[in-house]
Amino acid sequence: MRGIAGIGGSMVDVGIDINVKGLGVAFTCYDHETMARVYRLVDEHREYLAKLGKYGIAVEYYPMVYTSRFVSLPFRLYIKNFKYPWDYLEPILRIWVRAHRRGIREWQRIYRPKFKPIGRGRVRYTTPGRSIEYIAGRSIEPRETRRVLKDLFKNYGLEYRLENEMAEELAFIIEEYEGEWLERYKLAVKLMTSKVCHVISHLKTVKTVVKLEELRGIEEKYRECTKVGRMRWRYVTWLVCGGVSSGIAVGLVNPGGTSSECPICRSRLRTYGWEKKYCPVCRREWNRDVVAGVLISIKPVKIWLRPR
Repeated sequence: MRGIAGIGGSMVDVGIDINVKGLGVAFTCYDHETMARVYRLVDEHREYLAKLGKYGIAVEYYPMVYTSRFVSLPFRLYIKNFKYPWDYLEPILRIWVRAHRRGIREWQRIYRPKFKPIGRGRVRYTTPGRSIEYIAGRSIEPRETRRVLKDLFKNYGLEYRLENEMAEELAFIIEEYEGEWLERYKLAVKLMTSKVCHVISHLKTVKTVVKLEELRGIEEKYRECTKVGRMRWRYVTWLVCGGVSSGIAVGLVNPGGTSSECPICRSRLRTYGWEKKYCPVCRREWNRDVVAGVLISIKPVKIWLRPR
């Protein structure tokens, strides 16, 4: 059977876009017979993927993407009611500050903050206690935790300084609850990735290539963007390489333009918020994860992690 627009061969390219809240997945084929097999496979596993709901993970299916070059079946998995670590911490810290506000205010009244400038806008405190900077430094997200703490202390009319024992107690609470958040998040990412790999592994009779973005330098490149830093690209890549069956290749593609072009007409997409995209030419709306999954699947492999 001839492929679409003369492109032949029973081949499936699976693009996986790694986002903070979940995964965008696209099964791309180049002939209708292979796409029919892929569609049946995904349809048979709908109930299997739906079981992720008890872990707070949702699955959304999207219409097929048809072009003269390929047909793509996209869907995405994401964590429902997702919270970043600082959002998870905020109500816990609010309760603690509210419960201790009188003791903090009394201590700050006795030990008024005294400091001396040491240059370039920095100061050195000469009174007992610990500053919010010390407490936030114990967090996995110091910048955002510092912002949350300052907002809470400001709301209760408190100075940004605590008695040593209180500071240690608050830092311990932050470490404990952030550790709890991290374990839950890591489990959700592992469940989503392993379930997708299970579905992909049923394609071992077809020439299949799993593609991910090459984001080796994301920690350095996005050092100032804590949201992007939470993507856990290395962890997902490791899970994919170990999760798919032997015989299925895994490669990395150039991440440039994977969420800014329309897969159908190649026009530049317009952005509405973080998740929504719109093509002004073909007038189609896209989810950011979905369009990225499709574009990743049709890109050439740059680095092979598991060769053909």
